[in-house]
Amino acid sequence: MNTCRRALLLTLSAALTLATGPVLAQTVAQAASVLPPDVAARVAPLLALGAKFDIDATGVVRKLDLSRTRVVDADLPLVATLADLEQLDLRLTSVTDTGIAHLRPLGKLQVLNLFRTRLTDQGLAVVQAMPRLHTLLIGGTQVSDAGMARLAPLAELRKLSIFDTAVGDAAVPALAALPALAVLLLDKSRISAEGRQALLARNPKLSFAE
Repeated sequence: MNTCRRALLLTLSAALTLATGPVLAQTVAQAASVLPPDVAARVAPLLALGAKFDIDATGVVRKLDLSRTRVVDADLPLVATLADLEQLDLRLTSVTDTGIAHLRPLGKLQVLNLFRTRLTDQGLAVVQAMPRLHTLLIGGTQVSDAGMARLAPLAELRKLSIFDTAVGDAAVPALAALPALAVLLLDKSRISAEGRQALLARNPKLSFAE
């Protein structure tokens, strides 16, 4: 994508965050004139929510940022149509397990941010369909020890945040078994000093900070 086109897209996404009424409709129409028709049709409703996105030179959406927007569960089937998506940010939204379950088709996803959503252990089942995931941010959610076992298929997971969750020492075996884990953010979790030592015993290179 050339510099001018990318600059226009970024301007559109920024404007859409603040636009309302007829101005919003006009801005979405402008976006439709820039994007490939099939992509524009799928992305326009998300733009209306205040989404920001990156597309590659072929018009494929690779990154979608819906953080701090009005997105709800009913919008996530639309997100799931973006099959080539590699990064998805839903932090600080009201989405629940019901909506998150619709993300299963996103098998190319590498980064998923669900910080302070209404995610529970049940919703974590969806990540089993995301083998390329290397960053998973689920701090401030309702996940617990039981949910950590659902991460077992994530052989490429390098960064995991369980900040401010109920995850405790019972989850240590599941966390220690993640083969690629390099960064585990666990402040305000229920993992004790002994639990940290047990994790380091299994994975001496593990860091508890960025």
